[in-house]
Amino acid sequence: MVAMDQYGNGQPVQYSLIETNSDWHMAKCMDHFKRANEHWRFVRIVIVDKDMREIDIIRKKFPEARVLLCHFHVIKWLHETIRKSKKYGVYEEDVLSTLLPT
Repeated sequence: MVAMDQYGNGQPVQYSLIETNSDWHMAKCMDHFKRANEHWRFVRIVIVDKDMREIDIIRKKFPEARVLLCHFHVIKWLHETIRKSKKYGVYEEDVLSTLLPT
């Protein structure tokens, strides 16, 4: 887990080594974070990739926080989806390529 400091820089606040990426393991990591950080109620925004299971668990564990999708992962997903789809042509691929970081 990474938190943003007063200068807008990400600072690691927890590392978790988990046996497998399951709902139960994710929930336990969040429970540990909450036990170790008495100010966890101040968490207002959580940024995640597109894993909907993660989002559901985060919403349950941090009900006051707003869950946002990571910009990088959304653009990557869009690019892969359009590239693999047969219903989009060259024009759509050209437009989508302008969204990729340079």
